[in-house]
Amino acid sequence: MPDSEDPQGEDFPTEPEDIGDVEEIPRETKGLVTIQQELYRRGPLPMASEFEVYERTLTGAGDRIIKIAENEQQHRFRMDIKEFEFEEKKLSAAIEGVKDQRVLERRGQTLGSLLAAFIIVCGVILAMYDHEWVATTLIVSTLTIVFGGFLFTRQRTPVKTTKDLPTGEDPPTE
Repeated sequence: MPDSEDPQGEDFPTEPEDIGDVEEIPRETKGLVTIQQELYRRGPLPMASEFEVYERTLTGAGDRIIKIAENEQQHRFRMDIKEFEFEEKKLSAAIEGVKDQRVLERRGQTLGSLLAAFIIVCGVILAMYDHEWVATTLIVSTLTIVFGGFLFTRQRTPVKTTKDLPTGEDPPTE
């Protein structure tokens, strides 16, 4: 089949080039025979042969296509940097959250210890003034609560970090 011409006078092939090994089709075959050729490519730029056609169609089109691809690549780099910075901020926030949680736990333990000591001192004073049952109840209940709290806080599950989470999942908020 001869090549056809487009309105600008450019030649475009109407038959696929180098279709490989094709068996002879018998002349007796009636109907249409279709030969399909597929071309796969990857990337933002057309093939070099297509650049020539673009350049003949519109002067400077090839340069514009390359400029568009360069701008897209720069945009992709900027987006990757922003994503990296976001992940870094998210990780820093998680670390700060763990630090804040530890500070609060220490503060709670300190205040709890001071309160327990105060109650025990009150129990000892009550025992000195012949209120043994009240003193014993205060001291035993305080010690039970302190030791129970100590035992149960040591059996907690570890805090999940961002590296323990599957990709794209945010840490749970409490």
